[in-house]
Amino acid sequence: NNPIALMQFACWDSAFLLRTTGCEEMPSWLREFLESGDDIVKVTASFDVADQRKLHGSFSWDWDSKATTSSYVDIAELAVERDIPYGMLKMANFFDIPMLKLKAVGSSNWAREAGLTTQQRDYAADDAFFQLFMLGKLLEHRPAETSAAQDILQSWRVTRSAMEESMRMVDNSAYRTSFFELREVVRHAVDVLSKALGSGGCTNINDVNRFKAVQKAVLATQRTCPIPVNAHFLRQNSDSFVIFFRDGQLRVRLRLPDDSDEEDVEEGPEAPSEEDAVKLV
Repeated sequence: NNPIALMQFACWDSAFLLRTTGCEEMPSWLREFLESGDDIVKVTASFDVADQRKLHGSFSWDWDSKATTSSYVDIAELAVERDIPYGMLKMANFFDIPMLKLKAVGSSNWAREAGLTTQQRDYAADDAFFQLFMLGKLLEHRPAETSAAQDILQSWRVTRSAMEESMRMVDNSAYRTSFFELREVVRHAVDVLSKALGSGGCTNINDVNRFKAVQKAVLATQRTCPIPVNAHFLRQNSDSFVIFFRDGQLRVRLRLPDDSDEEDVEEGPEAPSEEDAVKLV
């Protein structure tokens, strides 16, 4: 239920990021834009009731009474109509579009006082730009029958080459390097902490995050792509770690050769759900 911290916009040649942390009222120019009519088409992705409530809770702006809904086009709805996966990355993969979308960046702190990181800015700008670019790809894949949609496609085709020239191939080599370096540091931390007197052969995730080498390694990932050490990270490395609950704590130990291939071991009749596990960390 946190208020909106960032809004991103893009046209064919530019992306604009608007930080709204601490703002209780929407800027007048933005309100006029969102309330404009069919002469300005606004492209969204999976914009739903929850997003509308978020706008109202953050800026007291009511979608139902203020927006000209016919001026909004949602690419997720277009994808569903065409039997195409409607997540942003899934759509990009379907159309063979080079989009880098790291979950660790998407779930990072967008209200950080120090300002957005380079990775956050790229992530947010890509989100807005690719919504616009994939709108045209969806309409080309199966053209809509309305004249309005045909006009949108025609306008998109005019700017298509310029948009394609602005895209560059990306890879996740920096993320992979940081990920596997952090993985080894965490392995060492779990090994050391699990051998401590009274540990019971395991440790908890909070102690892992307090381990100095882990703190240093996590801090180093901030320069390229932030990677938190949490339940999700440990599950991604289930070949090395076993995570389970004991005495209400999320605990971890190194996986042994004779362990089963199960991803998790739960102990006790009241083990928290996976959603609760994420909340704990």
